[in-house]
Amino acid sequence: MILSNLSNVQNYSYLNSGFIKALRFLKKNDFSIFENGIYEIEGDRMFAIVNEYSPISILEIQWQVHEQYADIHYIFSGEENIGISKISELEETSKYIPEKDTKFYKGKGQFVTIKNGDFIIFFPKEVYATGIASGDCKLVKKVIIKIKIFNEQ
Repeated sequence: MILSNLSNVQNYSYLNSGFIKALRFLKKNDFSIFENGIYEIEGDRMFAIVNEYSPISILEIQWQVHEQYADIHYIFSGEENIGISKISELEETSKYIPEKDTKFYKGKGQFVTIKNGDFIIFFPKEVYATGIASGDCKLVKKVIIKIKIFNEQ
């Protein structure tokens, strides 16, 4: 996991070219004009999901983990809490769903608030929960870039 702000993107030049391309995509685009939806960057190898939504209560969260994709969660506007946990401390609530590259869990974890310009990278097999209400923020616009790390088996 990496937590930072887009203003510090130059600090991550050691990441592979896929992550550099994704961070450049975030830096160069004005997401205020993007509608909710999926935007292809490199086919199914890398794509962006733009979503504007109201954060949920901490009581509604589902922990999730991916097997094939890394996620970059970038807050364009608003703020939300993001949960992190150890998979060993959670209880599995679903089997792996290949078409969604997701498995769900329940349990407890720690939380961090991310705000305008912040991003967090989750690598495959790192468990997290997102979209959790923080303070008085009523609306979040977020971009999630999915980067395929592993080939399907």
